[in-house]
Amino acid sequence: MTTIFRTRLAILAAAALTLIGMPTLSVCAETSGDMLKLKLGYNIGSLNREVFLETAFRQGYFKKHGLEIEDKGYSVGGQIIQDLVGQNLDVGLVGISPSLTGVARGGDIVIVSSQVKNTTPLIARNSIKTLKELDGKKIGTPGISSIQETMLLYLEKQNGFKTTHVYGKATELVNYMEKGEIDGILAWEPVASQAVAKLDAHYLLNTTIEGAEASMVTMSGKMLREHPKEVVAFLKAARDTQRYIAAHMDEVIGIAAEKTGIPADVIKNGMTRSKLFVLPQTINMESVRLVAEIDIANGKLPGVKAADLDQFLRKAIDESFLKKSMN
Repeated sequence: MTTIFRTRLAILAAAALTLIGMPTLSVCAETSGDMLKLKLGYNIGSLNREVFLETAFRQGYFKKHGLEIEDKGYSVGGQIIQDLVGQNLDVGLVGISPSLTGVARGGDIVIVSSQVKNTTPLIARNSIKTLKELDGKKIGTPGISSIQETMLLYLEKQNGFKTTHVYGKATELVNYMEKGEIDGILAWEPVASQAVAKLDAHYLLNTTIEGAEASMVTMSGKMLREHPKEVVAFLKAARDTQRYIAAHMDEVIGIAAEKTGIPADVIKNGMTRSKLFVLPQTINMESVRLVAEIDIANGKLPGVKAADLDQFLRKAIDESFLKKSMN
């Protein structure tokens, strides 16, 4: 992997967010009979398609609540946010950092619930035993806009070390490490569990901050204004899905193994460590504030000042739909 390639990935990630606010002629949410068709984006390699959405589709939870879902995978969260803002998507299962960045850049999007907490594991070569030993090493993350990048910045500041950040598609980071191009990975699961199973590597951290927000349900402002009942319906379907996954873990992992070709025990290891898809939809605001503070300090939230953080978060997050979904 060349320096040019790394730089190009960084430029693409930044460009995906820079394009926010550009007009498009796209139309999303469409009525089909009694169903509302929604376009949904998710990160490839995060198990969102193979576990979360696959379970919802198989069990008919979206249809139960009057929704038809058209899903599309993306390499990085910044691309999901770009399409949400451009009205090419209605819903994004996307990281907290890119979601906040999208709002900071003027995007008409709103975070309505948590989708996945944790899933910011840090793995390193077995020769690296402590966080301090990461100093001077090369660590791969899914990109500048990702929550995993934010968590690496947090770890560096808290523990007094500095690494070279190497950006790449999450699904390719294991290959980078196998080739000796990076010394560790801070990405989502099951990337970490795959690296540990395949390479001379181990977990330094199951997740960076226990219980911290990682992936959110982020929607276009247009969706919230024009289809508020369907926003509530989506959150109900998501909760039904979470409950099924929690009660049938081995079944859904087996299906995911068939879909991905990843051994079931590897998927189970990653899902168990990060408690994927089974934690509450309510938003851990303490962790959101921490993420926002880190991103402000590192220039990822342009125009947002620390003194205005509360006002910014009120604009970025609306849990009223989640509360209605619980009634």
